[in-house]
Amino acid sequence: MLLGLDNRATMHKAVDDYDEPRRMLRMIVGYTGSG
Repeated sequence: MLLGLDNRATMHKAVDDYDEPRRMLRMIVGYTGSG
């Protein structure tokens, strides 16, 4: 279980680093999209 959690955390970290440049874009799109 610990290994699975660690693996998921690592994957999440990698996805986070990959989505870092698009986080602002997503935030802006969501902000303007919600009204």
